[in-house]
Amino acid sequence: IAEERIWHDLKGVYQKYESLEYQFLIQDSELLSELDNEKKKRISFLLSVASRRVRKNRLLLYVGVKETLEAICASGTLCVALTNAPFYQLDIRFKHLGLHKYFDSLFCSEAIMSAASDGAFKYEKRRQQLSRRYRRFTELDRASQKPSTVPFELIKALYPGHDLVAVGDSLHRDLLPPGGLGHGARA
Repeated sequence: IAEERIWHDLKGVYQKYESLEYQFLIQDSELLSELDNEKKKRISFLLSVASRRVRKNRLLLYVGVKETLEAICASGTLCVALTNAPFYQLDIRFKHLGLHKYFDSLFCSEAIMSAASDGAFKYEKRRQQLSRRYRRFTELDRASQKPSTVPFELIKALYPGHDLVAVGDSLHRDLLPPGGLGHGARA
């Protein structure tokens, strides 16, 4: 398959779902449309194996993140994870990096499912596990995701009387929205 076609087809799927976190990228592209179902399943399986290998070898925390989270938790300060990634991607990453134990609540995007997947059933168990693990586990619709102030307002309401500090890697998505919420919230 020509590289230009691959690029064009995959870009179209990302644009359709407005997310780089969409898990069924290849399955929903036109790249495999001419193949029979057995070949599609085989390619999907191989891509899944390759993805796990890449994650195992390349998904690492930045230097000092683990020690910082340990110090924050040791001080009695609560941490909340807020991301635009869907919970199933975040859960995989948190498990791989050993991060679940550092967070009190989790706010993420709604799961984006392929029409061709059995994801609704497959992920319900994970949803229930996360709901039990965290004080609050919330899936946010697209309009309520960062850079909207909605998730920051929800967090502020969940922890009344607490000073809130936002930490992130994007000024526009992570730091400016909570800065406008007034006393007790700062970036």
